Amino acid sequence: MVQIRSLDADLAKFLLHMESHEHTAIVIASDTGQLHSEYAHRTRAGRLEANRPLLRLLLPRQLLQENREMANALWNNQYH
Repeated sequence: MVQIRSLDADLAKFLLHMESHEHTAIVIASDTGQLHSEYAHRTRAGRLEANRPLLRLLLPRQLLQENREMANALWNNQYH
């Protein structure tokens, strides 16, 4: 499972449960948060949140195995 250490326990439990569903894709997205706050300007985490809002895709293994080109593109672009 993707890094879920900082998630709420109930949400983490739900995501672990949903991961076992073969035909389920999960998309987790967030906005940039408060761009004009002390947190956004004075902390590393705040700057990252402001410049790189979260997007996580949890895709079925079978989908990735059957679509290697798509899987490779997702893998190669995950940190750009």
